[in-house]
Amino acid sequence: MTDRAWEELVDRFDQRFGLKNFHKKTEPVEDNHKLTKTLETIEFSHDGNDFRVVRITTPLVVDRKTFYHRTGQSDHSQNIYDETETSHRVVFYKQAPSGDWEEISPESLLS
Repeated sequence: MTDRAWEELVDRFDQRFGLKNFHKKTEPVEDNHKLTKTLETIEFSHDGNDFRVVRITTPLVVDRKTFYHRTGQSDHSQNIYDETETSHRVVFYKQAPSGDWEEISPESLLS
């Protein structure tokens, strides 16, 4: 999802439901602490339920190296990142009665 599409999505949720919270944070990529990923989060309520939408922006994975034991079994793998290009992923969550956030499909917001 491009920056413009994300901004339009945030605006639509704000106009339709009103945003309760919006925040942005940066943290290191799990397998390469020299690189960072950005998490942009919006929260809103609809029909008495709380929802969260998170956009995760990470450096683009261009290759994956797999390291093997002498026995031929895979030991671990390492991602190779492009430091100039990024990848975006949007994840939707609904708050369960227990207070935990459960991942949902975007289509479930329409019903």
